[in-house]
Amino acid sequence: MSRHPRGPRKSRRSGCSPARPAVDEPEPSVPRVSKLSRKRRLVLPDLQLYLTLSFLAMSAAALLFQFVAFTLAASSAASQLPNDGDVFLTSSTVFLVRAFVVSACVVLPATAIAGIAITNRVAGPVHRFEQHLLGVLEEGRDEPCRIRHGDQLQDLCALINRATAERRSGDELEPQRREAA
Repeated sequence: MSRHPRGPRKSRRSGCSPARPAVDEPEPSVPRVSKLSRKRRLVLPDLQLYLTLSFLAMSAAALLFQFVAFTLAASSAASQLPNDGDVFLTSSTVFLVRAFVVSACVVLPATAIAGIAITNRVAGPVHRFEQHLLGVLEEGRDEPCRIRHGDQLQDLCALINRATAERRSGDELEPQRREAA
């Protein structure tokens, strides 16, 4: 294996110190969760559909408001024309309806896709926390909670690990406590 003549190579990624290897290796105490995509698109369907439908409703309301505002502006402009105001209003209404339909066909599906993608970064960790805590309580699992890199709620995951550390390590300490008593 050849070495760089000036010492170890620095990683090209920002934020890496030169002392760290360029290849990310998981820390031995907390293994990383795979960066692979989830098997299910909707991890918590009730929560994700509720949030996504809320996003869709807000987008539809914004599109409708925009349509009404443009229609009012067109009718105001048509009323100020000396001649052919009715012709302008008729042709502008057709144009505005067409623009509204095209906008809705683009914006609403994009909002739904973005809503599902964004809620996965929150719903996925919430689902993982639920599964982890059930495992600690019911099955006595002793591994720390892990979520995917890039998911939201990393701080909450660390807090869950701190809160369950004693219970998780309590299984190992229980025989020592009995011997001391």
